[in-house]
Amino acid sequence: LAKICPGAAVDGLVLLSRAEARVARAIAHGESLDGYAAHQGVKRTTIASQLQSALSKMGLGSQKDLIRLVLQIPPVRE
Repeated sequence: LAKICPGAAVDGLVLLSRAEARVARAIAHGESLDGYAAHQGVKRTTIASQLQSALSKMGLGSQKDLIRLVLQIPPVRE
């Protein structure tokens, strides 16, 4: 798994692009791939590809693992 600094925002996860981090955050907070794709104005396949890339980069095997990891990150106030 990628190392995560305490209090880091999802955007700060090691190796993830901004798009991958946004998908990870959306999925972790209950957004569906279809819903997120529609909201972003892109095809579902684009979002699915970004999600798979994030899982691969982080060494995770499933969306459940991703959700568990993302939800462990404390909120960051800017």
